[in-house]
Amino acid sequence: MFIRLRAIYHRALHAYIVWNNETRRKLAALKRYPCAVVAAYKAAYAFLAIPTHENLFQPLTPVLIEPAKIQRYERELLNGLRNDQVRNIAITGEYGAGKSSVLRTFVHRHPEFVYAFVSLATFGKDNEISGASELVSDTDVASDSSRPSESSTKAGQESKSEANKAESDLVARIEETIVQQLLYAVPAKTLPKTRLKRIDQASGLKIWWKTLCYGALILAALRLYVPVAEKLPKIEPTWLMEWLLWIPSPLAVGVAVLGCVLLIHTCLRLGSLFSIDGLTLKGGKLETTHHGSVLHKNIDEIIYCFERSSIDVVIIEDLDRFGIHDVFTRLREINFIIKQSPQVKRPVYFVYALRDEMFVVGEKTKFFDLIVPVIPVINSENSQEKMMELLNHRTFKSKPLGEHLDRRLVETVCYYIDDLRLVKNIVNEFDMFSNILASGLRLEPDKLFAIVAIRNLHPGAYADLVKRRGAIYGVIKGLAAWKTQENSANAKRLDDLRRERDDRVFELANNVTELRAYVWFTLLRLTEMDTATHVLITGTQYTPKQFVTDEVFDVFMNHAGPLSMVVLDQFGRARNPSRNVSKAELLTATSYERRHALLGRRLSTIADEIAAVQKQSDQVIRMSFSTAVKKGYGEVVRNKLPGLNVVSYLMLHGFLDADYTDYLGYFYQGSLTPGDKDLILSLRRGVLPEVSTPVDSPSTVLEKLKSDELDEGRGIIVDLIACLSARPTSFATNSADAQLSHILKSGLNEHPERMAVAVRELLNRAEAAEFIRAVYRLEPRLFQSLFDARGTGDAGGVFEGSEARQSLVKVIADNLLGSDFKTLADDASTDLVPTIDWLEDASRLMPGLESNVGAWAWLRAYPVQFASLGHMMSLADLERLIELRCIKINLPMLSLICAKSEAGQHSKDAKSEPADVGIVSLRRLQALGINGLGDYLLSHADELGSALLGQSAVLDESSDSLASLLAELDTDDDLTNRLFDHTTCDLHTLNDTPRHLWAKALESDRLVAKADAVWVFFEKLIAPDGNVSGEEIGSEPTTVFTAFITRNASALKGTLWQSTSADWALQQYLLSSPSISNDVLKVLLDGVVLQDLSMINAVLPAGRWVMLVTSSFLPYSSEVRNIVLSTCPHLEGQYLVERWDLAKAEVDIGSLRLDSMLTLSRSKALPLTLKIQMWSGLSLETIESKPEAVPELGRVSALANQAGERFADSLTPVLRHLVRNASLIPEHRSEMLTQCLPGMKWPDVSAALALLDDEDFKTVSSKVKKIKVRNTESNQRLVGAMKSEGYLATVTPEDDVIIATTRPSSMTTEGGWV
Repeated sequence: MFIRLRAIYHRALHAYIVWNNETRRKLAALKRYPCAVVAAYKAAYAFLAIPTHENLFQPLTPVLIEPAKIQRYERELLNGLRNDQVRNIAITGEYGAGKSSVLRTFVHRHPEFVYAFVSLATFGKDNEISGASELVSDTDVASDSSRPSESSTKAGQESKSEANKAESDLVARIEETIVQQLLYAVPAKTLPKTRLKRIDQASGLKIWWKTLCYGALILAALRLYVPVAEKLPKIEPTWLMEWLLWIPSPLAVGVAVLGCVLLIHTCLRLGSLFSIDGLTLKGGKLETTHHGSVLHKNIDEIIYCFERSSIDVVIIEDLDRFGIHDVFTRLREINFIIKQSPQVKRPVYFVYALRDEMFVVGEKTKFFDLIVPVIPVINSENSQEKMMELLNHRTFKSKPLGEHLDRRLVETVCYYIDDLRLVKNIVNEFDMFSNILASGLRLEPDKLFAIVAIRNLHPGAYADLVKRRGAIYGVIKGLAAWKTQENSANAKRLDDLRRERDDRVFELANNVTELRAYVWFTLLRLTEMDTATHVLITGTQYTPKQFVTDEVFDVFMNHAGPLSMVVLDQFGRARNPSRNVSKAELLTATSYERRHALLGRRLSTIADEIAAVQKQSDQVIRMSFSTAVKKGYGEVVRNKLPGLNVVSYLMLHGFLDADYTDYLGYFYQGSLTPGDKDLILSLRRGVLPEVSTPVDSPSTVLEKLKSDELDEGRGIIVDLIACLSARPTSFATNSADAQLSHILKSGLNEHPERMAVAVRELLNRAEAAEFIRAVYRLEPRLFQSLFDARGTGDAGGVFEGSEARQSLVKVIADNLLGSDFKTLADDASTDLVPTIDWLEDASRLMPGLESNVGAWAWLRAYPVQFASLGHMMSLADLERLIELRCIKINLPMLSLICAKSEAGQHSKDAKSEPADVGIVSLRRLQALGINGLGDYLLSHADELGSALLGQSAVLDESSDSLASLLAELDTDDDLTNRLFDHTTCDLHTLNDTPRHLWAKALESDRLVAKADAVWVFFEKLIAPDGNVSGEEIGSEPTTVFTAFITRNASALKGTLWQSTSADWALQQYLLSSPSISNDVLKVLLDGVVLQDLSMINAVLPAGRWVMLVTSSFLPYSSEVRNIVLSTCPHLEGQYLVERWDLAKAEVDIGSLRLDSMLTLSRSKALPLTLKIQMWSGLSLETIESKPEAVPELGRVSALANQAGERFADSLTPVLRHLVRNASLIPEHRSEMLTQCLPGMKWPDVSAALALLDDEDFKTVSSKVKKIKVRNTESNQRLVGAMKSEGYLATVTPEDDVIIATTRPSSMTTEGGWV
């Protein structure tokens, strides 16, 4: 029965509790409506309120999410909080995902729940714990090694123990904090029995109330005591007792009763607050023992807290930052205890906000009853849109703040941000910095944003940067060391180029041929021979002339065997062979390959390369930080900033630069900047700073420095020199000049390189003019020192290139007067004119020369003469320099003028040299058409001639150009001779050359008007008396004259003679000159008729008459015929032959001498009939007197037979005699036999036929029926004649033979001569 009643009681109690909780929940839900009304009012007020300022900071606290976006989260959380089975709810998401905003919005929208908040955070503790864990892991790994040492094992155990102790202490602190936050979430009066006491300050009203109550109780007690007291004390004033008795007794009793009840209640309540944790007895102590964690120790406090309070939901945030699971485990245990506790009649929910990776796979789902994931509002992909949205809500200088920034910069920085709070804070700080710093200073918004980004993303690195230390500061300050390292390669290259330039200057060989000749002589020395005629290469002998040619030297270079030299005698036999020398030894001894490469390099090319490398070195030295990270320093930035990727990006793209200090805070006018302060301290320590060290306030720095602190080159700093040159007003004039003079002397004598670098920097600054005038005033020798030092690695390296040297000359000339420049020129140590003359480029000096003011006017009047200009000069500038007479006439300048003019106006190319321009000549220069060039060159003919002769090849001059140049050099015999030898052009007339060159002109055949040259030379030098000095013309005149005529006879033909009596003297000279051959005279006198017969009466050279009688220029006359007969009668026939048309009317051919007849017979001048007539009148004795007459008669017989003509009968006996007896060739005998055959008897014919070559002719007789003879023309005519005489019956010609049949009846022997 009792058990049933107890069950009924419990069921009723449970039903009551459920009803009570449901009623409380419904009543609590009514609280939402007042909250909704308040929220609506606040929204309306915020909408209608006018903001006082647009740029207000965005709070970093969680925000209220819009109802449309919170609905799903709200629904799931409500479902979990209304489920009795759910006690532990997890809100998961990454940092910044919006977990706190979801919870805040839920709490705001559901005030029906009573909430308690537990929020813990760590800033560095997680690192400590993780570090401890790593330490433990490392120790474990070490202990598992194969051979651990005892000391390492012990150290690992100690480290593990320390890490565990640190973690335990941290867990205890966390649990203690959780208990404190839970208890402090409930008013102190609600938990009167808690052991965690706190200060509870009663209100003033409560104190007054208690004071009145206790006073009333005292008055009531006195009122009841006074009537029953035996003896009352005497009280003054007495009316107090009277007033006390006025209090009614019932009232006093009632107040006393109430007071006693209050005292009893207070005492009981105070008694209930006492708990016995221990008891101390005599000789011992008894106390309770607590085990477990802080949460376990305080579990009764926690249960008591929930029992006495109405907390429904405990929201726990940021506990995951510690990375410790034990705390979550104990909280789950406490939640379970609360659920099972009979003291807590309502469900209590623990809601945890934690990141996803807090628990491993499986643990999270087992640990929590409900998990609500929060989708991140911000991640690294979309944070830029949110940031730009927030930035564009702010304004700066009447524009949205986001429009001042590079969008790519914001985008890249946001890739490192996935937290909305961080986005808001960056926007807040950037807004603050831009409105405070950038409003008064010219700061770049991108760089300012970069500083703000570093402040938020890497606060530790930013703090180090502000303190001028750390990785970022090290990268910025490490630029100087990187520049030095980069310039080391340039310095080495400069040294190599300068060494190459010096080697080229001192190279003895002018060309490859001379170098190979040196190789020949070196080989001669190595073979220990005094002389040699040939070198032996691959079995072939080569002479020195062959050895220096490209073909043979290529054979030598490709030859791998030994070399030797020999001496060949006149018979080609080798004598005194030398020892063998290897090719490698010879090339090493001569350094041929290096020197050959040097000869292919021009000094101008080397100078340009030096200037280019120097320019590159200068660029490295002057390179800004932003430029350096793009050129190569970027790799250093990436390597030295591990883990600072956003900083690397900002540096590589120029958003974080060496001027970062301008973006860190305020700058107060008049104070020393950190850089100036460091410079002063460095100078006082004796450090030699960089020449280009920036000085923010030079005058302030100079005021704080003493003169000795600027010694030893330390004062050579560009900003300091510029300040002193400008003579600042804060300095006395003498003080500034004294300091500057001190610095200039230090640069001149001790540190020329530093001084040169400083001057180079000053040339590009506004103080350049003051500096130049200060140098002229204080230390003018410094100008020359900047140019003179070459190849020593000092100042010459800085101003070695043409651009740098021009810049220095231009600044000096721009800022000095003409008198100043003249003063400099008067002293050899300060004279700059030679330096200017040898500039390789003057294009940047042209505006100054055109201005013709100051020092430029003096330079034009001096004049300066540029002698080494290069291909970077434009044609227009060269033409203008020629007009100004500021060009030195030498071969390089003339070659440059040709190259530029022939290439045209667009020939300027600073990167490559023009191709070899070839041979320069006056003709070529005049053909350029440059105004004033020809006159300028001829006005300096001696310099021009010397320059042109500097070329080894022949000069391509014209007749006019050479004549004009020779005319200007008439008095310089040596130069004119050399010029003439170096040219091949023909001169128009002999008078175009000086008299001493006439013989050379004739010898070289270099005359266009050759006939005129003959007459000039003959009339002026070949005098009738022949008294001409060879010294006057350089050679024996008659020899030169006759040789010229001989060589040019064809050219002189038709042009030499004037058809006047003036020709007779020269004709007589030529006829009587033994040096003039007959062939030459034939050509010269062709078409001329000799008029003066006295010239042929003179003594003529042997063989001259042979030519004269056959020539056309000897006329026909009886007088001339008589001269021929008297001088050389044997030539009469030839004389008549050549002139037969004129002589036939006067000459009786029968009266001629046989020699003349023979000549006429042989010639074609006489017709055949006259020849037959002439021979017909001769007797046998006359013909036989000349052996050559008989063959000629045979030849004429052949001609007569061919023409069908016959000699006169008077000649027939002569012919028959000659046919039988004369020594004739068969053909002539046959022809003569044909002539005399008619009328001959057969015996005579047979005898003559027997003398012929054909055998059948020899055997022909009456007994021979048929003969065969060769088919020749003479045989055909002979056979024909025999047939006509009846000796042959038939004649049948075939291809090779003639077949004939005889007629024996005609062959009788009667009447013959035989």
